[in-house]
Amino acid sequence: MGKVNKSSVNLCDISSDNISLFAPLVLDKLGFGVVIIEYDTQCIVYANAKILSITGYSSEELIGKSCHTLFCPSEKGKCPIIDFGQEVDNSEREIMCSNGTINSIIKTVVSTEFNGKKYLIESVVDNTERRIIQNNLEQEIVKRKELQENYAYMAYHDHLTGTYNRRFFKEEFIRVKTKSNFPLGIILGDVNGLKACNDTFGHNEGDKRLKDVTNLILKSIDDKDILARIGGDEFAILFTQTSEEKLRRSMEYIVENVNSSSNDNKTFSTVAFGYSFQRREEDDIDDLLKEAEHFMYKRKYYENQSAQSNTVKLIMQTLFEKSKREKDHSERVGLICEAIAKKMNFTKQAVNRIKIAGFLHDIGKIGIDEEILNKKGKLNEKEWEIIKTHTAKSARILEHTVEYKDLAKIVLSHHERYDGTGYPYGLKGEQIPIEARIIAIADTYDAMTQNRTYRKTVSKDIALKEIDRFAGTQFDPNIVAIFIKNVLTDKSFGGV
Repeated sequence: MGKVNKSSVNLCDISSDNISLFAPLVLDKLGFGVVIIEYDTQCIVYANAKILSITGYSSEELIGKSCHTLFCPSEKGKCPIIDFGQEVDNSEREIMCSNGTINSIIKTVVSTEFNGKKYLIESVVDNTERRIIQNNLEQEIVKRKELQENYAYMAYHDHLTGTYNRRFFKEEFIRVKTKSNFPLGIILGDVNGLKACNDTFGHNEGDKRLKDVTNLILKSIDDKDILARIGGDEFAILFTQTSEEKLRRSMEYIVENVNSSSNDNKTFSTVAFGYSFQRREEDDIDDLLKEAEHFMYKRKYYENQSAQSNTVKLIMQTLFEKSKREKDHSERVGLICEAIAKKMNFTKQAVNRIKIAGFLHDIGKIGIDEEILNKKGKLNEKEWEIIKTHTAKSARILEHTVEYKDLAKIVLSHHERYDGTGYPYGLKGEQIPIEARIIAIADTYDAMTQNRTYRKTVSKDIALKEIDRFAGTQFDPNIVAIFIKNVLTDKSFGGV
């Protein structure tokens, strides 16, 4: 048998003796079955690795055997090429496997000639495997199509609310900016208190509020009107063939539906709105958005103070619903602070200010898990670290308001200690706002003399001794003296 140079083979030099050496160089690499058959004898001279895998036969079991022991045993003498003269046979047939089973295959057969000798070359694809591949391919096509559709959708929609985004809004404005649609109008809305909501309740709650606002606006406009979320807390609505009167009425209707529903549901999702419309056909979207924004912020300035104050009240209400103990504690601390401030000769306005600060000092606990707030027994280290975040949370909430902004530093510091070992900043002595030093005493006194889930109540005498013992370390000694000698001895105080 002649040797084959594996690095360079001329097909014209291939003979029936060396075909079995040449074929593996190429055909064993293929992902489908290949069989080479002598035309005259119809005996198999080569079977590649894939056909061995499909049938379960070894190469020795196939080479030299009639092809009809493998392919289409019932069709001996009926070969489409040898017996019927076809040039190509492409058909669904059967193949006999080594375990006796018969598998369905797709085979393609052509005749060819090497050095004057004719051969049949058959390519074989397992039908079951083909169907799996085809099914996988079809699934991949569906996935790719869905992905493309999703990309196309996300290009023009807001991922959170599902409504249109800024890109679509601007392109749609350009599309409908025609003489027949003139004048176009825009209503712009900005959600009040969203940052306070995110800081207090977390971004999941803020996201829920944005979705609620979206749904309320959609219920307030016609199908032909275009709603888009064009910024973090900003929405815009596009109207065609409108007028200033129509826009004004539409805005009032939207305001009524959105804000009254927000109040009914005790949410913080009131929205400030403004509008603008084309006065000339050449007015573009930037002109209208700028005008609407100016109008909106004028309204927002007057609405926001009320909204912010309402936000604080709603937060406190929500906190008190989570824990009645917190409600009673906040009210008592506010009254104790008021009594101390009066004995320290604060002005009437300053007395009222410290009373409110005492009432709001724990507002940041709204962001703390109810199980921790109402836990029976001592808090573990992790829970205690969570509780300690409430001072900063309280300050952040109040900083977002006009009415209570000046109280933020007070509530932030009410767990600082006179000796500088408190939190969150380790302030010392008079570095701590005097109002915070007052709250520290009122807070501790009430906590010791009232029922707590994690410790037993102590008598007022014991509480006073403890507070006096920590004068100069935990508490301002001057305020402790006024509290003990002047406040608690005053019959009008009543011990709260």
